[in-house]
Amino acid sequence: MNDILIVAGPSAVGKTTIAWEMLKNDDRFEFVRSATTREVRGDSYSSEYIYISREEFEELIRTEGVLEWTEYAGAYYGTPRSEITRIHGAGKIPLLILDVVGVHSLMEKKDLSVCGVYVYDDIKVMQGRIFERYLGNGEDPDGRRRYESRKRQNEEDYKNLPNIIDDFYALVKNEDTPEEGAKRVAAAFGRFEERIPKDAGENLRLAKEIQATVK
Repeated sequence: MNDILIVAGPSAVGKTTIAWEMLKNDDRFEFVRSATTREVRGDSYSSEYIYISREEFEELIRTEGVLEWTEYAGAYYGTPRSEITRIHGAGKIPLLILDVVGVHSLMEKKDLSVCGVYVYDDIKVMQGRIFERYLGNGEDPDGRRRYESRKRQNEEDYKNLPNIIDDFYALVKNEDTPEEGAKRVAAAFGRFEERIPKDAGENLRLAKEIQATVK
């Protein structure tokens, strides 16, 4: 079975840290690089992107060579189908970090077996991380705008969580250490691999509980 693991969640929840902790400690997984038309610059992690031209990306869209894509700040970003094929061909499990829209796009692909894990944390903890990210070095208009935008988006994501919960196999709280978070995500994927049905009732209960923290 061509399984895929997607780690998703709101801004500053720690999903990228958890995903890279998994990659460091479990060689069954391989990171799926995104294709992008943005200018080349230093990535947070090695080989995070495949840089291509706008014309090349639009050809991928036309030929369904990208499984999901978005346009942000004038640049395209998307998941190339070729990356999934390459990783499965190497006998490994593709691991992606996506937003909830991207998860839904992949869930609709009938030829893929997708395990979406939603990582969550206390809304105030995430707001603190966002503040440090954009305003930790002092007040400035652009940093303030980015902070307010990400903070507002996180609140909207939590409010909407019960409406999109069907796209996720499990919800995992990011607490303690990145190693513990990675273990929890890996454990959820292990249950998925064994074809243990997800606990839809518990997932919805948690989603409503998370939603209530921002009402």
